[in-house]
This record gives sequence, structure tokens and C-alpha cells, in this order.
Amino acid sequence: SMLNEKLVNENSPEEIANLSEPASETLLEESLNQELFRKNQNNVITKDFDQFDSEFRPFPLAKRDTFQDADDKFINWKLDIDKTDDAYLKSRSKLVRIKTRIRRWFMNCILEKLRVKNLYARRFLAEFWGSFVFYFFTASGAAQNTLYPEATGNLFLTQGLSSATGLFVAIMSCANLSGAVFNPAVSFYFFIFEGLRWWELCYYVFAQVLGCYISAGFVYLQYMTALNLKDPEKTYQTLSIFCTFPQATMTVGAVFYCTLINTVTLVTSIYTNFDRRQMLFPYSSHAAIPIIFGIGIFNSFGYQSGIVNNPAIDLGGRLFCATIGYSSDLWYFPASKITGYQKREVYYFWLPLIGPFIGSILAGILYNLFLGLHF
Repeated sequence: SMLNEKLVNENSPEEIANLSEPASETLLEESLNQELFRKNQNNVITKDFDQFDSEFRPFPLAKRDTFQDADDKFINWKLDIDKTDDAYLKSRSKLVRIKTRIRRWFMNCILEKLRVKNLYARRFLAEFWGSFVFYFFTASGAAQNTLYPEATGNLFLTQGLSSATGLFVAIMSCANLSGAVFNPAVSFYFFIFEGLRWWELCYYVFAQVLGCYISAGFVYLQYMTALNLKDPEKTYQTLSIFCTFPQATMTVGAVFYCTLINTVTLVTSIYTNFDRRQMLFPYSSHAAIPIIFGIGIFNSFGYQSGIVNNPAIDLGGRLFCATIGYSSDLWYFPASKITGYQKREVYYFWLPLIGPFIGSILAGILYNLFLGLHF
């Protein structure tokens, strides 16, 4: 009856009278198919956007299906190799047979046992590795700019490119395992607005900070000789390689404001890129994040106090500096006649730790207020 009514509404009485019975049936059938197609499309969209399993939240994080597919591919890969080997072994020499048996033993006894099957352990390893890679590129770029300024040209452009490269490699390596977060402030955003569990937040943050801390050690080993020549007393001069440090013109309020602006810009850019309602180019658009961070944010906001939107980078690097014997000045604002701060008078370290978490909440409010609620 609905389709008959639709037929009447879409055609004039003369056109309906001129339609033969087969033609009318054909038109009704086409209308029915179109209506069913629209319903199916609406169901797909509704299921995609409104229904989700708790394991699938937040959206950027890897789903269980991803790990199941990886397990299936790994098993099929082993079976294919075994079949291929069985087919050719009889016609091969004794040396080839020995090599094949060694390879099978290695796959069955080593690779299979090393393969982590726990979902959350995989995410932890991915976040650790991605944070390690991201920090290593970023701090190495800072080290070259600090230790060899005459050879690096435009300091902020080269630093931005170093960070962008590290972030790109980290995202491409870990996106399907952990969602490629690498930032406690972004993890906190997912905890507040996207249903990330509190204990998942804890191990994400721990993996990120630990990855940056270990990576700082590798950066130090790489540039140890040059660091000892340039700054044997381990002072402010080389501290900015490993963690953020403000210029002499910066006060507590100015750094806090920069932290909020940095974090809001980063988090809104990330979530805009990941929001499925805006995902015109799924997954391939993830590569835009290194450009936003490394070139855009770094060159726009990075000079006054560094990129103060990632507590893992700042805390991991600062803890490493404390471990290797940097003076306690690393926790304070530098002495400055402009600000009136005295040496070791005003603490700085808490601003890059607390500010990004507040900024991530503000970013979620602003994103939903101006964009997210209006789709």
C-alpha cells in the first residue's frame, strides 16, 4: 500500500492510466528495490555510528577482530610454508632438508612462543614502541639543533620535520595494534569522552612514559661525547634536548596558556581526523597527523616553551635527566630579570604534566560544542 501511494504521488493520473499492467508491476518492483536499498543503507549507517561494543571503544583503538585476523594470517602463513616445503622436500638435497627443519623448528618453538596473545599486552607493547620511536626522532632532532646549530639550517623546520618523521613511523607501525596514541593527554581525552576504562588509561600512560624514558637513554648514548663537550656540568644548556624548558620571558601563566593552546590544537586535530562522521578518506588520513604536529604546531607554538602537549615526552625525558645527574634546576623556571624569578624559586615541571590533561578536557568540550553535536 505504501508503494502504491508512492506510485500515485510520483506520477500524474494520466501517466498511471497509460501504464500497462506489466509496466506498473515493473515500476512497483523497482520502487520496492529502491526502498529496501535505502533501508539497508540506513541500517548500516545506524549500526556504524550508533551501535558499538564496549571492546571497540574508543574508536581509534584496535579492535579484537584485528588481532583475530592477524592470528589467522599467521597460522595460514605457517601452513602455506609447510605445504610448500612438503611438496619440494623430496626433490631437494639433504642440506635443504636440514635448513627446512631448522626453519620449522624456529617458527614452531620460537616465534609461536614469543607471540603475545593477550589483547592488552599487545596494546602495551605497541604504545611503548611507538612512544620510543616518536621520542627518539624528536629528541635526536633537538640534539642536532643544539649541538650542531651551524649544520642544521632552519632549526625549527628541521626539528619539526624530525618530529613529523618519528610520529609518521610510529603511527604506521602501531595504529592497528593500539590506536597509535603516544600521548597521556590524548589517552585522557578518550577516557573522559570515549569510554576508555580507567585501568586501560593507566597502562597506556605507563607504556608511553616508559617508552620515552628508555628512548631518552638511547638518545643520550648516541650524542654522549658531544653532550659532555658542550655541557659537562649538565645545565640548562642541553636540558631542552630531552624535555621542554621555557624561555626567560615565560611566566607560570604564560606557560599554562601555551600548554592549553598546544593541547587543544593537537587533540581537536587528532579527533577530527579520527571521527568516523568526518572520515572522508578512512585510515589513509592518519598520515596527516604528523604534518599537523611536526610542521604546524611545532613551528607555530614551539619556541617559547617547547611543545608542551605531551606529558609522556616531558616526564620521561625529565626523569632520565634526573637519573643521569642533571642539577635540580631542571624542575624550576630559569632565573630571569624579565620575570623576576630567582634561581630555584618557582617550579616549572608540573605545568607540562597538568596542563595537557586540562587542555584535553577543554578540547573535548570545544570539539563537541562546535562540531560533534551538530552532525
